Amino acid sequence: MENKKIKLIFDGRILISYLYKNKNRSGIFFVAWNLLREFAKNTNLDITIFYEYQMFNEMQQLKELGIIPKNCSFIDLKDMAIPFISNYINLLFDLKQKFPKGDKKDNILKKILRYIAARSFRLYYKYAMYLSEFGNLTDYDVFFSPCNAIHPAIKKNKHVKTYLLVHDIIPIKLKDFYKGYEYQIKGMKDIIKSINPSDKYFTVSKNTKADILEHNKALRDENFVVTYLGTNENFHRETDLNKLNATKVKYNIPESKKYVFCLCTLEPRKNLLFAINNFADFVQKNNIDDLVFVLGGASWETFKDIENIKNCSKYFIKTGYIEDEDISALYSGAEMFVYPSLYEGFGLPVLEAMQCGCPVITSNVSSLPEVIGDAGIQINPKSNEEMLSAYDKMYFDKDFRQSCIDKGLKRAKIFSWNKCAYIMYKTFCEDLRSEASV
Repeated sequence: MENKKIKLIFDGRILISYLYKNKNRSGIFFVAWNLLREFAKNTNLDITIFYEYQMFNEMQQLKELGIIPKNCSFIDLKDMAIPFISNYINLLFDLKQKFPKGDKKDNILKKILRYIAARSFRLYYKYAMYLSEFGNLTDYDVFFSPCNAIHPAIKKNKHVKTYLLVHDIIPIKLKDFYKGYEYQIKGMKDIIKSINPSDKYFTVSKNTKADILEHNKALRDENFVVTYLGTNENFHRETDLNKLNATKVKYNIPESKKYVFCLCTLEPRKNLLFAINNFADFVQKNNIDDLVFVLGGASWETFKDIENIKNCSKYFIKTGYIEDEDISALYSGAEMFVYPSLYEGFGLPVLEAMQCGCPVITSNVSSLPEVIGDAGIQINPKSNEEMLSAYDKMYFDKDFRQSCIDKGLKRAKIFSWNKCAYIMYKTFCEDLRSEASV
């Protein structure tokens, strides 16, 4: 099969996150984007992008911006719905455009048309694929999803082999953290429910694979292939002092201060209050006045808890959204990167930090030991004593810190998107060959 072109449908729905600088443009988006770029380099893959009807304009934008490679095509709109339904939806879309809400010439007729259009759109988006022509994807071999559960309508095509990349099973492992937030993790729950012994799955770590096997006893080892992730090519060790200082200025980090860096969301499992409280204790205990804690990411703008932490608010800086071109400099300029997460499917920020030459303190649980190895400090994420000791070691022991930098740079080379995508491609080939021989 490696010499024959494989016709691959790539679920590209997550890619529209590129257009919006918010929390959705997170690690999972970058995983999908980098895998697509690697797949597109493979001349033995013929790639078609799958998306939802309402994403048509955004998909065209992504193609123009080069986020979707030029050699990738799109699922035809005509294949997304039975023709007369598709024509009806197009008519409603035109009406919606002609009679926008808030129009000065608004009247009851226009309001009724808008209401009908809105209701029809909602029903269409909910049931479109069940009404679609996706039951006849005779030209394709493989459907791959980098994060979304495989839709039942796609699975109607028994000849198309489906593959899903599973990042973690957070709703099972940390369900107490998400009480009241079921909507936010619905997608993850859908994925877990959809996992079955008939299909093949990729997992981003051995730990995630073990978690799934423990959760679902019907599954077998051969249902899974572990594919470690890589980092974006823009992550590199920045050594230009002018760039490092300019980046500090841009994000309001005092030029005279060293800094601890943290880049993640506010999810409870990220355990950041633990890191912050211990940092406050560390600087007070040692009378340190040349070190600040930099909280990276847009979500920190609404994080008020640190304002009153042990009267140490002066030690904490919230950057807001970090531009892609600045992230390497922020990692590279930090004294250390702190990531005491309680659970990770993989832990991309740890790998990013190592690739930028930033020494790392992270947890000794879930998949994180698989990523960091011996290239940094692993701690019990519930032990204040271990967290304080790690701060102390990384701040005061310069030789140890340099050793972590050197080991991290070396270890980061083990992981690559090219290797990740090739393992997936090889799996496609082997499975299709095996099926053809039966």
